[in-house]
This record gives sequence, structure tokens and C-alpha cells, in this order.
Amino acid sequence: QGFYDNTTFHRVIPDFMAQGGDPSGSGSGGPGYAFADEFHPELRHDQAGILSMANSGPDTNGSQFFITYAPTPHLDDMHSVFGQVIEGMDVLTALTPRDPAAATSPGDTIEKITITTGEDALTPTTEVNPTVESPATPAEPAAPEPVIYETVLTGAGLKNVGLDSSQQGAYIIPIEFNPDAAEVFAEYTASHVGQYLCIVLDKVVISCPTINEPIPSGRASISGQFTLDSARQLAIQLRYGALPVPLKVESFNRIGASLGAESVEKSVRAGAIGLTIVLLFMLIYYRLPGGLADLALIIYVLLNLALYKLAPITLTLPGIAGFILSAGMAVDANILIFERMKEELRAGRTLVRAIDIGFDRAWPSIRDGQLSTLIICAILFFFGTNFGASIVKGFAITLAIGTIVNIFTAVFATRTFVRRVADSAGEWLAEREWLLGV
Repeated sequence: QGFYDNTTFHRVIPDFMAQGGDPSGSGSGGPGYAFADEFHPELRHDQAGILSMANSGPDTNGSQFFITYAPTPHLDDMHSVFGQVIEGMDVLTALTPRDPAAATSPGDTIEKITITTGEDALTPTTEVNPTVESPATPAEPAAPEPVIYETVLTGAGLKNVGLDSSQQGAYIIPIEFNPDAAEVFAEYTASHVGQYLCIVLDKVVISCPTINEPIPSGRASISGQFTLDSARQLAIQLRYGALPVPLKVESFNRIGASLGAESVEKSVRAGAIGLTIVLLFMLIYYRLPGGLADLALIIYVLLNLALYKLAPITLTLPGIAGFILSAGMAVDANILIFERMKEELRAGRTLVRAIDIGFDRAWPSIRDGQLSTLIICAILFFFGTNFGASIVKGFAITLAIGTIVNIFTAVFATRTFVRRVADSAGEWLAEREWLLGV
């Protein structure tokens, strides 16, 4: 709706539909305004080119017409709906000065157009006719009164909250109330079928399921268009809810960005020290085979670091722990092999034969141990992915990679090194069994 001050049309309501009075200019609609010729094809009414004034009476100053988005019923007996236009702003920009004689009856000519949403001040570009009353500034809408909802149950009434899937494969959250809460829940659901039962946490609605039927058993399930993450999040919120005690800040410290880097540096240093001790132990206790195992262990470390770089895998503190543990397991596999080999040498086997038998008989134990570790890694990875314990995922990944690399280095690399030494210096070593740790 707008008003006309004899030279300028001011629009104060952002609606776009041309509606006016009698387009021929007869009756109380008064004389009409003229549209520009280029706008005629876009107007869908019987007498294109005429925009009549509505409720103007004999005085055309202050005449009004309506522009709305959607066609509406007749505003009164003297109005006719001209039809919806494509863009309401085009209606205003298409109104151009024309000869009053172009209208069916003589009328005013719109010379200027101003646009305002009702919130902006009117700034007419020409002097307003004093006989025209400017429209009153729209009053600010009254703030809606807050709606107070009834609290039916609190989280204290929940006995159990789970996460499941329906027969159709959709995720659902089954809930169970304690006996007292189940009685209240049964009474409420029986009297509010078809209504919403909203779940509020810290004054924020987190879910608002519909009560489909009375629930007398105290067991219900919340269903909807849940994803796995959204269903798990809602289940966690229902299970733990708000903290039962208020939080109070006792102290706080600013932690610099270097703290994490410092922790990683210390962990790497500790791992390097531990690895050095293991290498020395293998060399002192198993002597020549221990030295060959140390070489295989160095290859093991390099392969692991290369895989971390290629994947890529970020080495967190749990990830570093998994890597160090897998290195210890790699040494354990070599110890099994060398102990079996020493037993065969003590039984009088030749060095080459003792090496083959030692590896063959140690392999089942190595295989079973590595497979058990991989199964544990899979469980830890699944647990970290689906139950929010992401801290164990890095540990599981690095431990699994180390276990797989360990199978290669302990069985193939160490065996190859020992066989090559036995083939080239077997007789010399047979006379010096102390070099073999026997």
C-alpha cells in the first residue's frame, strides 16, 4: 500500500500485486494512473495500461492503490484484481510520466516514485501537498508473551537410554523410565496422543517427538530421520543430561601452543632411549643373531615412519605409544626365533638346519600373537569411531601398522640376514658357538 502526494508515489508496505478501483475511472475509484507501454504485456488483466486509484473519492490527491504478491479477493465492492505481476519492483519502475489524456478519464500523472519498507523514514523528493495526510508510522509489533510449558518428567526419571535400529534400518533411541516416572509418563501420554513431547536441556529444545499412542509400560523409543551421529548425540544427552551440581571456577591457566609439541618431543625422546636399550640388550645377550635382529629392527622403524608419512598419519601421544609397543613386539618375535634356534644347536643340529627349524617352529607362535594384536586393534578402532573415544584410534592405527610390518621384518628380513651369514661363515661360526649365544 502506498500514498500519492500529487507528484510522488510513496510505497510503505513491501507487497507486490497491482490492485485498484474501476480501471475505466468511473465510480469512487476515480481517474486512473497509466502504466508505461513496455509493461503492458506483463500485466494480465482486461484493460492493460490503466492502474486505477482506490478509495480516492472526488479528490485524487492522496489516492491509494495496493500492490501485493498474491491475488486476493476484492478489497471492497469497487475494487478489481488486475492480476499478479512477475516482479513487484517492476510495477513501480515501470510507472512513468504520461499524458493524462492517455487514461480513460483525466487523472494525475506519477512523476516520481520512492520506496520504503515502513521502517525507513520517508524522504520525498518533492514538496508534499499540504492537503494530503501522510500515513502514520507503523507501530512496532508487541513482543509476544513467553509461553510457559509444563515439565512432565526430569532426567532423574530415566532408567536406561540406548541406541538401536529398527527393522527398516532407521536409527532409534529406546528409553526406559523407573517405576514412578513410568506411571506419570503413562498418564501423560494417554491424555496427549498426537501432541508433541519436547525434550529440553539447559533451556534448549533438543528433540520434540510426537506421542503416537499411550505408553503404559514405561518403555518407549524415539524415532525420526536420525543419522548415526545425531542419534548417538541425542542418546548421550538423554543419558547424562545436565550436570547435577553447579560448576564453579576455582582456577585457570593459559596453556601455550608449545605444550603439545613439548609433550611429543619428550615422548619421542623416551621412545628413542627405550629402543637403544633394546638394541643393546639384543646385541649383548644374543650376540651375532642379536646384531642381525637389531639391523632388522632399524629397518622396521624406517618402514613404519615411511608408512606414517605416506598415509599420512598424525603421530599423537597415543599413536607414539602404539608405535613403541609394536617395536617391543617386533623384538619379541626375534627372541622366539633365536631361542628355538639355540635349542636346535644344543641338540647337535648344524647351523643352517638349526636356523630353518628355529624359524619354522617359532612361526605359529609369532603368527597367533600378531593376529591377536590385529584383532585387538580392530576392536579399539571400532570403539574409538563409534563411541566417541577417538583418543584410542591413533593408538590402534599405529599398533596395527607396526604389527603388519613386524611380520615382514621378523620373519623375512631377520631370516634372510641370518641365512646369508650362515652360508658365508657357517663353518667358522660352528667353531665359535659363543657368537651365536649358545
